[in-house]
Amino acid sequence: MSRFAVVLGGGPGHRRDVWPRILPGMGRLLLRIAAGVAAVIAVFWVLSMIVGLLVWLVMIALLVGVVFLGIRMLRVDSRR
Repeated sequence: MSRFAVVLGGGPGHRRDVWPRILPGMGRLLLRIAAGVAAVIAVFWVLSMIVGLLVWLVMIALLVGVVFLGIRMLRVDSRR
């Protein structure tokens, strides 16, 4: 018999039915933690998509504004 048999088999006052109750609880806790981490990642991914789209919209608006300003300046110069 190895020296680990005492540890694994338990000693005085050891209840063998403790592990079957603890393991499902630990599994549920790990599942909740994984679900929370996945939810946080999903929220930040959606926020990054929204911010990225807003940046593209601002850049397009700036480009359109510069084009219209250039057209307006050319029209004013051609009238003189």
